[in-house]
Amino acid sequence: MPSNLVAEIVVALQARHTFLLSTHLGPDGDAIGSLLAIRRVLIALGKTCEAVHVEGVPPLLQWLPEADAVLTAPSRSHYEAAIIVDSGDRKRVALPEGALERCELVIDIDHHDPTRAFGQLNWVDPHACATAELVITLAQELGVTLDAAVATQLYAAIASDTGGFRYSNTTPTALRMAAALVEHGAEPEVQMKRLFHERSVPTLKLLGIALAQAVTELDGRLVWSVLRRDDYTAVGATDADTEGVIDLLRSARGCEVCALFRVTERGRTKGSLRCEAPLVVDTVAALFGGGGHPLAAGFSSDRCLDEIVAETLVALRLLL
Repeated sequence: MPSNLVAEIVVALQARHTFLLSTHLGPDGDAIGSLLAIRRVLIALGKTCEAVHVEGVPPLLQWLPEADAVLTAPSRSHYEAAIIVDSGDRKRVALPEGALERCELVIDIDHHDPTRAFGQLNWVDPHACATAELVITLAQELGVTLDAAVATQLYAAIASDTGGFRYSNTTPTALRMAAALVEHGAEPEVQMKRLFHERSVPTLKLLGIALAQAVTELDGRLVWSVLRRDDYTAVGATDADTEGVIDLLRSARGCEVCALFRVTERGRTKGSLRCEAPLVVDTVAALFGGGGHPLAAGFSSDRCLDEIVAETLVALRLLL
């Protein structure tokens, strides 16, 4: 049986007709997969909805069904409701300024930190393997049958957030849902190749630079690297080509905490942090205005790269 909150969200969706949908900046597979899937669910109910992300869909995920339906700006000035999936924090919502305020109701569906929920209706379950898990439950409660397109979107979301079903959030529920999605048309071999094994040549070259410049400390327990704009220019890479770098750093034998620091095309300093339980890195990301999961977090800052690197490393060394 659905909880009272889920039942309330179901009633809210059934009673409204126009929806603005979005997710977080720097989107990953769970963000885009959940965004596309909730759009399909609402369309199946006869609703009018727009999926918007100011940065667009990253190249790594543009193969997902209907990825080209994601707009970079809303086309309407008013919506009866907004549904924000997987954002983690209001500050990370990938909408133009003021767009969220033009919605009568904001529904926050997420699996990050519940204390950062920001909607009038907040369904935030940190125990869910991915936000896609909540989207699947919502689709079931709405009576929407999943077709192959939605199954593909949701499988990509769960596979992404579980690291190809390798991370500690690979729960029995995650595996059961993945199996059900395969039954509905998701293709594991195709999707895993696209998510984890297909990379552009600039991405591979950027990976080489990041690995060559990697630094190990504390007997290999801490691994970190830095990518500067010159590194991107040298190999013809873009911000999107950074995907997967942090995971390779994390794979170093003996690594308990890893970090990747880089400067974006817009000149901002970004940090990506990963760790092994029982350590947590979301508290370190929070020091710089970021957040995420206990084992995987990040932040973005307009401060100098070298200053951020120095301060973050102090915090990570203390953590260890």
